[in-house]
This record gives sequence, structure tokens and C-alpha cells, in this order.
Amino acid sequence: MKKFLKYYEFKDFYNHNKDKINLLLKILLVGIYSLYEWLLGYRFFAISIFIFFIIALVCKGKGYFVLIISIISIFFIFNTFTLDALVVMRNEESAFIQHPKEDLENLLTPGTGLFVLPEPVQVIISLIKVNEIDNYQLSPELFNNEEIRRRVIESAWPIKMEDKSSFVFITPNEKASYENCIIVDQKEDITLVDCP
Repeated sequence: MKKFLKYYEFKDFYNHNKDKINLLLKILLVGIYSLYEWLLGYRFFAISIFIFFIIALVCKGKGYFVLIISIISIFFIFNTFTLDALVVMRNEESAFIQHPKEDLENLLTPGTGLFVLPEPVQVIISLIKVNEIDNYQLSPELFNNEEIRRRVIESAWPIKMEDKSSFVFITPNEKASYENCIIVDQKEDITLVDCP
């Protein structure tokens, strides 16, 4: 029964002080955000945000709302990296903005973006596709290269790397270790062998 009364007492207290509690929460959240900006080194920005917030609380009338939002927006744009980012986007990505159709079609095309991968990864992925293998292994030299291993696993998916696969990708340095295997295909410095 005491818990039930405490709930109603709390609810009654909240209903009577709802505006004050909400105001306190708003000030607390803006204060935390300002502190975060202060700790990142944007001290002027942190102080300005807090001052603009206090001014907005004092000037609650609708006539001041547009003015306050405009000032905050202008300050935000010119006092952060937003403006620099927009300039970089305009200079670097203007082809995409002016002619987005080609890039959007590429976005939905399977295999898009493979050209950014390291050359050995591109070769391994092409050998997987050409030879239509279901699973594969990487030789110790390829496996120990973390970047190649990760990129092959990511790019070859859903075809998985399995320890017991008979298909192994090797480098020219490792051919002696795989003399008993059958060469399935070779492209540049990567050889696909089948070791039954």
C-alpha cells in the first residue's frame, strides 16, 4: 500500500511541477551538450549555444523564435566544420550532384567498388567467380596478410573461406609446397589449385 501511495505522491508532485521539471531537464541537456563541446575545445561555440538557449527561454514569444533560430543556424554553419565540408563536397563530388544517374546505377550493380581493393584481392575474387567455386582457402602467405584476408572474406561473401576446402589460392613463392595439387586457374601472381 505504501508503494502505491508513493507512486501517486510522485505523480501529483510531477503534475504540479511539470513546467519546472521540464525546464530543468532542458537546461541540463543543453548544459551537457555545451560541456561536451567545451571539452572538445570549441569553447566559444559551447558558451554561445548556452547563451542562445537562455535567450530563447527568456524570449518565448513567437516573434523572437525566427530571429533566434536564424542566429543559431548562422552561427552553427560558420563556426563548425559544416561550411568546409560543403565546400569540399561541392569541389569533389560535383559530377555526382550534376549527373547522379550513373553513380546510382553503379550503387545497385553487383561487384561495384571492387576496383578499390588491393590487386591480389581483385584477382582472387575474379578467380572465385570465373571458376564458380563454393568455398576456398588462402595459402599461409595470403592468410597471414591481414588486409588481404579480411578483404577477401568481405568481398567473396556469400562464398566462405573454409579450412577443409580443397581449393587453395597460392602465390608463386608457395608453388613448391603445393606440387601435388592440380592447377585450376592462374591470373597474375595468384594461382588457384585443387588439393583433393
